[in-house]
Amino acid sequence: MRAARAAGLVILAAALPWLGGVASGEQSQCGPFGNPPAEVQHGFFATFVSDHNPVCFGGQILGPWKDSSGSERYACLYEPKSAGADNPLPLVVFLHGSIASADSVLATGLRGRTETADLGNAKPGFILLAPEGRETTHYYPGTDAKGLGWDNWYRQLSAAGDVAISGATWKENPDAAAIDHFVDEEVGTGKVDRKRIYVMGWSNGAAMAILYALERPQIAAAAVYSRA
Repeated sequence: MRAARAAGLVILAAALPWLGGVASGEQSQCGPFGNPPAEVQHGFFATFVSDHNPVCFGGQILGPWKDSSGSERYACLYEPKSAGADNPLPLVVFLHGSIASADSVLATGLRGRTETADLGNAKPGFILLAPEGRETTHYYPGTDAKGLGWDNWYRQLSAAGDVAISGATWKENPDAAAIDHFVDEEVGTGKVDRKRIYVMGWSNGAAMAILYALERPQIAAAAVYSRA
């Protein structure tokens, strides 16, 4: 199925020049994977944020892991006491909204359910993973035009990495790669039920969650709120 999807993308890219003109200069910058990659911010606020990884109250900080954009990436991990290789649990990945951080997962109530929620496994409980986005430009108005978040506008999410089309190389979306990294890190512990990996998200994170789930066959389901 992944091969068929890749073939479809190549056909679409080849057809783009014959699909008609574009309405504006901004649209003319679009390529076979949507908008250009988001620009990483290096101003005072971005530096302040990047120097202070999430606190992950009551959990574990994962990272730093450096992505292809040069950004150091972090995630919050919350494992119930019952988690272990002898009792693999479902993994729930939460993607925060724009301008929020990974610590915003504590406002959802998910952390308090990791010990008791029944997601269909032999014993109750699940592992909660909350990756943190990057300080980048957004296609949102006002104060949300830049800040922490997810680049769901650049849609090269191939898990195989870079994709070459007509002599041009399109790198994998760094945010998708970061989510992959932290999911793989936790799966590698043997504590995760590989058949029950779920993605949740809020706002900008909801948009990214849907996009990510569609491109990753190992994701069993996505449940989102207030998708942008």
